[in-house]
Formats: sequence, structure tokens, C-alpha cells
Amino acid sequence: MTFLSIRHCALISLLMLASCSTTKPQHTPAAPAEGKVNPTLDSGQTITSAQQFNPLMHRAAMNLSPSFTFRYSGSIEALIRNSFWNDYTDSYKATKHNNKVTLTLELTEGTRLLAAHRFPNLESQLSAREKKALRLARDIVRRCEVKGSDFDTIVKLHDYLTHEYSTDLSSTRDVCTLLLEGKGNCWAYSQAMHLLLQMLDIPSHIVTGTANGSNHAWNIVRLNNGEWYHIDTTWDDPIVRNHDGGNVESHRFFLLCDEHMGIDHSWNHAAFPRSGHNHASYFKRRNIYFSSYDDFWKQAIRAYWQGDMEFEGWLSHFDEAAFRESMQQVIQSQKGPRGCSWIPLSRSEGAVRVLFE
Repeated sequence: MTFLSIRHCALISLLMLASCSTTKPQHTPAAPAEGKVNPTLDSGQTITSAQQFNPLMHRAAMNLSPSFTFRYSGSIEALIRNSFWNDYTDSYKATKHNNKVTLTLELTEGTRLLAAHRFPNLESQLSAREKKALRLARDIVRRCEVKGSDFDTIVKLHDYLTHEYSTDLSSTRDVCTLLLEGKGNCWAYSQAMHLLLQMLDIPSHIVTGTANGSNHAWNIVRLNNGEWYHIDTTWDDPIVRNHDGGNVESHRFFLLCDEHMGIDHSWNHAAFPRSGHNHASYFKRRNIYFSSYDDFWKQAIRAYWQGDMEFEGWLSHFDEAAFRESMQQVIQSQKGPRGCSWIPLSRSEGAVRVLFE
């Protein structure tokens, strides 16, 4: 990190982000409205692909039926690996005889909460702890839902999770622990985000893979424009606290495309919808996308004098030497921050985040 004198400005972090356009792939069928009968299971169904297996697993999960049977001639391991199985479980057992498969899922707490939310007749099967977590999840949904805008709703859900909860790699993986005790690991975060999105009928999936070589979990979500994006709430947390104790949220890993997510994350691409390439949609929609350093600094300084404690924007191009020069010009102008620091990156564009004292 490169440091200059610091008086009013505590930090500038250059964080690279790409969000993306995509095709409109098939996703898990929309759930029935709350109060309708549970989806019917067909225990004798013959399937030939993960696309056929996904809705079968969904129906079983929404019935809280961990064991179900179907016919399949191929590899069970390959079938599950290419499915959305992590939406419902992280552990399973399978037996196969003459192409008849019996699959038993260890349903996650997130799955149990979602099923009980959609089908109230199942709520009696929840533990007292799960019922308490479900009430809290419903309250979060009410707070964060923005009618008519999946985009704004997802922003509020992301910011709520990163503000209210803390990452703890040693914590249990349960979503109830995250919701009720305020801490959890990446699996708990991804379950929570998936649960809240699904409660709002926003299509999403839990993605598992690696990040910087370690096992990791995050989400992929479809906006109502039909495009899919990655969200890693765990890596956007912990957030930065400014000098007055307030929260300064990061969107470093918010709505990323495959190309950018793949810089430090890896996963089974065949199992999930493809996310294409459409730079900086979050920043464009927030009108904080800039093609020049001057424009960036003008708005940052305006925010500073209006009393904002942080400013986040996207630069369509970045050169470290040129950025340093533009920053020094601002310092010398006496119009705003007296100094700053940033994290140099090799990419040619990205999100710049300014924190003021």
C-alpha cells in the first residue's frame, strides 16, 4: 500500500469489480405461493440430466422429504456435482440398484426454513430455534424488500448482512447461528443470502468452490433483467468502520461476472448459469461511474463537504501514476482531503473507495 500524508482522508482503496450481462438460462422452478399445497413427488420418475434432477430435488426439499427415489442410468456423483444440490444440502447418501436410485439428503437449516416459510403446514416440524430464526428472516425481508426492484432489494439484503453480521471461520456452519447469534462462516452467509432471496422469489443458487485456494461458498443471483451475477457477502465483510463508528459498506464482490469472479474464485461452471460481461452495472445504476479522475474527485469532494464519511465510485480506466498525480492536485487545491492512500492493482479499471476522517 502506498501512503501520503493523511489529515481528512483515511483511506482510498482501489478495488476492481466487473459485473456482467448473460443469457437467460433455466433455473429452479418458481416456488408455489405460501399457503398452497406442497409440490407432489413422483418417486418413480426417470431422469437423464441435472436439468431434470434439479426440480425433483427441489420438490423433495420443499416437502422436507430428505429421501426420494428416481431412475437414472448414469453416474450419481456426476449428476449431483452438476446440479444445484448445495441449495438444499451439503451431505447426501445414495444407493443404486438396477438404475433405481434412492437419495437421502441432509437438508440444511436454510432449506428447512424456506420450506416452512412457503408452506405453513411444515412449520410444526421446525425446532423452537428454527422458528425463531424464521421469524427473524421474515423481518429482514420486510425491511429490505423494495417493491418493483430486485436490484435495490438485493443491494439492501447484501448491505444488511455485511452490516449486522460478522464472519467467523471457527463458527458453526448453521444459518440459524448467523441469524440469531450474529456470526458465521461462508457457508452460513451463502445460506442466509439464498434463503432471503428465495423468500422474495428472486432466483438464486449457492455456489461452492474455492477462493484463493481454500474451500468457499457464495451466491449467484438473477436480476429481473434476466442476467445472473455472483455475490460474495463473506468477502465483502468485515466492512470498514469510519471514525464515528458508522458502517462503510463495500461492494467489491457484489454482482460480479464469471470473468472477474474467476480471478480469485473457482467453481464448476457447468453446474451454474453463465454470467457474461457488462462492466460496473452497480456503479452505473448508482450514477457513480466515471471516465475521468477529475469527475471522480469533483463528486468525491462534493460528498466530503456535504458531510458524507465515505465515497465509492468506479473509474473506467486506471493508471497508478496518473491517479497519484490527480490525487496530489486535489490535495494541493485545498478543496478537499489533505492526503490519502490506496491499494495499487494491475487491472485497468475498477471501484475506488474513499473514507474520510
